[in-house]
Amino acid sequence: MKLNPEFLQRRSPHYLLFNTDPGRYDYRGLLAFVGVYLAAFLVAGLLAYPIYLGVLQLAARPDAAEIWVYLADKPLVRYVDRIRLLATALVLLWLIRRCELWGAFGFQWRNDRWKQLFAGFGWGVAMFVPMIGLQLLFLELEVVWPPAESMIGWLAGLLLGALLLSWVEEAIFRGMLLRMFYTAMRPWPAVLGSAFVFAIVHFKAVPWDSEAAVHLGTSLMIAVRGVFSFVYTFDFFHFSNLLLAGILLNVLFLRSGNLLVCLGLHAGWVWMRGIWGGVAEIGEQSGRFWLGGQGIVDGVVPMGVLLAAILITLSYRSKNDPQAIP
Repeated sequence: MKLNPEFLQRRSPHYLLFNTDPGRYDYRGLLAFVGVYLAAFLVAGLLAYPIYLGVLQLAARPDAAEIWVYLADKPLVRYVDRIRLLATALVLLWLIRRCELWGAFGFQWRNDRWKQLFAGFGWGVAMFVPMIGLQLLFLELEVVWPPAESMIGWLAGLLLGALLLSWVEEAIFRGMLLRMFYTAMRPWPAVLGSAFVFAIVHFKAVPWDSEAAVHLGTSLMIAVRGVFSFVYTFDFFHFSNLLLAGILLNVLFLRSGNLLVCLGLHAGWVWMRGIWGGVAEIGEQSGRFWLGGQGIVDGVVPMGVLLAAILITLSYRSKNDPQAIP
């Protein structure tokens, strides 16, 4: 197999932010992202505790609404996480404007390029089929499908959720973050660096003693731990497969110049994971090391499939040279 990674050796103006010259590097976008990422945790750490206290006071009232009683049962960790997400979403709007990305993330529908969406989706589904087949053959599992009358609605709901989630993540991690790295450094480090960030942000759990004293310091400490949550909940296969998935999606975007194929591939994965995770019950057994669980983000075989997909993407040469993408 002959690899053709020219597009990972020379930078194309198509992916550069701030109209940066291909011979120069600009760190503004990357530094802004790091600032936004850390600021969201700081804001969450400062606001979670007073908001938590306010909810407890509202829930303690005799005429308290059911929503306050419900929220009062949630731990402080949950408040920090939700406020962080809200702060991130709000500041991302500024960051998108800062990078002049409104309407320019890379979703290109013209000239029938929308067909890449369906091609990517089919590829994503096809990557899961052999892994599911191997699990059915070699693992002890139980498959329980929902009632036939609700099957179509269930599948459609999962598909819609997969498309929305993938659209958001591709816009952020490929349309914005990869291009921030790409503008600040050479293509290969940009691919690896943004894929690393893509992997670590999926580790969200923060271990915390629910019986610990609750005060402002607690809220701030939870936020600090949240920055390094991937260290506390690290899993080799989970991290490695997310990293490889990020690399594949990055390379695919740089190879095609169109986020639609990445959106399709990502949505195909999420859809199949949702289906299989919803119907399959796989207990702890030795075969999971090789084939993974119902989420199929762990295991040796999924890692091999992702590696093969990366090599295929690197070796494929299409009529549209990535260095000449319009």
